[in-house]
Amino acid sequence: MKNELEILYQTQWTNLIESLSPYNKATCSEAVKIKEGLVEDGVVCVKQWCGKMEAREGIATEHNPSKKTRRYVQGFPKVTSSLVDKSYDQTTISVNILEGYARSAIKGMNRAQDHMIIKGIFDPNIVDDGTERKEKEFDPNMVVALNHGVETAPANSGTVLFQDKFNPKGLTWEKLLRAKTLIGESGGSDNINAIISHMDYENLLLDPRIKTVDYMKSGRVERGNITRIAKININIYVSEAIPGGLMAEYESDKELKKDRKDRKPYWTAAKMGAGVSRMIPVFSKDAVTLGIWKEIKKIVSVRTDLHNILQLFYSMKMGATRTNENHVAKILVSDS
Repeated sequence: MKNELEILYQTQWTNLIESLSPYNKATCSEAVKIKEGLVEDGVVCVKQWCGKMEAREGIATEHNPSKKTRRYVQGFPKVTSSLVDKSYDQTTISVNILEGYARSAIKGMNRAQDHMIIKGIFDPNIVDDGTERKEKEFDPNMVVALNHGVETAPANSGTVLFQDKFNPKGLTWEKLLRAKTLIGESGGSDNINAIISHMDYENLLLDPRIKTVDYMKSGRVERGNITRIAKININIYVSEAIPGGLMAEYESDKELKKDRKDRKPYWTAAKMGAGVSRMIPVFSKDAVTLGIWKEIKKIVSVRTDLHNILQLFYSMKMGATRTNENHVAKILVSDS
């Protein structure tokens, strides 16, 4: 039974983790040298100037003007638990009733992981220049404006069917190109990633500059699975953890916290700006670092104190941060 459960509930990471540095699940912990046991509220110091990232306990005190600013990655624990009473679950006997609960829990943990990664991209970072420790806000020079390219964008997709659906204020080929240009002008690598929502993905499919002969021949547009825009060499990752959407309707952090306690303050109109529906992060692979204290762990056990009800328990601890301000851009988009 135990072996079957282990096979069934293997951890399934979202592809968003592939966009980060270090990004490989199998080597991530080793690459940043996370200490075993550093699982409380300890701060990790990421020494950016090393050939590879190194994480350690304590606050940086060494000062060397020739070296880059140090960044601190804070680990955030996430836990979810489900109780499954087989006597009340009237599913077909040929179906393993735990499978649905397990898949739901894994999906929730992966969603939490995406939120932490994007939080590390947009939130103020804790930095240390050798003299003091402070917070650093997102670089305003690395923002692609809401109306960028609207004047030059086509009013429709070139067909009668799609002419009223393409949104020039949404995510467009031109905005992605501008974001890459900002990163390139700052010396960023050519390996660029963008994290977008499904609504942004739909608008890209309707963008006439994406619907070229190259894409039509490959069949990627028809299948709806664009993962890389070859013309400008940008990798696309889709996640609903992108800040915005319904949360953008709240004018202030106070209003949002009062009505929706599960939402993060940086999703409000006060933080994103008037008329902004979502913020799209675009970054070089070396510009965002992920630290893992504890990977997603799963425990399937029997609660003898609760009439032998099965319990599914999942936990993890990780955090992310920007490690190079000039290699991370932000695209502002609107749905109207």
